[in-house]
Amino acid sequence: VLYINVEQQELAHLIVKEAYAAGASEVMVKWSDTFTSRQFLEFANQERLENIPDYLVKEAEYIANNKAARISVISEDPDAFNGLDHNRVSTFQKANGKALNVVRKATQNNDLSWTVVGAAGVKHDETLRTKADWLNKEQFKALHYTSPITDITVGLPKNHIWEGAGSYNAAGIEFMANMPTEEVFTAPDARHIDGYVGSTKPLSYAGNIIENMHFEFENGKVTKVTADKGQN
Repeated sequence: VLYINVEQQELAHLIVKEAYAAGASEVMVKWSDTFTSRQFLEFANQERLENIPDYLVKEAEYIANNKAARISVISEDPDAFNGLDHNRVSTFQKANGKALNVVRKATQNNDLSWTVVGAAGVKHDETLRTKADWLNKEQFKALHYTSPITDITVGLPKNHIWEGAGSYNAAGIEFMANMPTEEVFTAPDARHIDGYVGSTKPLSYAGNIIENMHFEFENGKVTKVTADKGQN
């Protein structure tokens, strides 16, 4: 059983193909659609929100009894239901959870195989591209980062270019290098990095844990490095 959003149709087709190649007797695709789900939660009859149809309950029992492998692909907007009546959303979630509990229990008990994986959503990619476009128009000369342990200025070269998460290979095919991702990135001017930066998390490097690192920069060069643990 494949649970996936309609915007991931291409990925769904690839998974279906591989599932059959791996010996699946049937691949059930359970499509979701954020717009449709929001309309349902906002306008469906209250009685429907409180009661799950028998055919869905029977389907859940069929999935659990036949120990079907479950693949859930997550790509929806995490804020998709913002502004909806939380009581209506909660009512449906409780009813749905209770009615389909047989699948949840089978999954939690590992009675069947299951996996959850993230996929890059088109909307999220577009959001990151929008931010990259804004940064390219601004053409800032430098970025200044401050915190209780950091005060550093990173220079940016003239006509620098910001990119979003999505990239294109040499053949012009679009791909997502990292998932999940929040990347909007560029290259700094290595000659104009000044100040200091500290680490808040330990780093595992060459088989050693390094903690509380502190770096000082001047004209793009590191002038001092210290660490509470693992410096040598």
